[in-house]
Amino acid sequence: MSRLPEAFGHYLNMWNERNPDLVRGLLDRAVSEDMIFADPRDFHVGRGALHKNARRFRRAFQNADLSITGGVDSQHDRYRYEWRIADRDKVILDGFDVATINADGLIERVDGFFGQLPAAIDPNLDIRGTDAATTRIPKTKEPTEQKDSGSRTADPKSEIRELRAESSWFT
Repeated sequence: MSRLPEAFGHYLNMWNERNPDLVRGLLDRAVSEDMIFADPRDFHVGRGALHKNARRFRRAFQNADLSITGGVDSQHDRYRYEWRIADRDKVILDGFDVATINADGLIERVDGFFGQLPAAIDPNLDIRGTDAATTRIPKTKEPTEQKDSGSRTADPKSEIRELRAESSWFT
């Protein structure tokens, strides 16, 4: 397990800051000027765009907090961690990020994912040249039985649709 660099503390505090006048200062200490932010909802480049995103998030979820919910894994200046957005005891969204740190110790890229990972792919399936998350092609012509691991309670795409319906942040 790895420790997150100092920039991540500023990044997390930026999402949780209620005072809009303090957000930009946290961003300046957390991310590079030309940072890339990509998740299922947004793709943008630059500190200013992330600042706008953070303000929109705070307007939509005034009492919500973002927290790191698991361990941290890292390699080659890239960090993977799980997070949760919750409003008091109500979970709004779980997900994980893969973030890259530059030579100055600032976050230069965040790739975020909403929800849990999709169910495991059956090792007996040939998925070459397909979208592995949605396509199932048996290696033989015999039908194969697909078993759900039971670890997921909802389809991630329907979970995101429900979240979008609940909040203007997703529009």
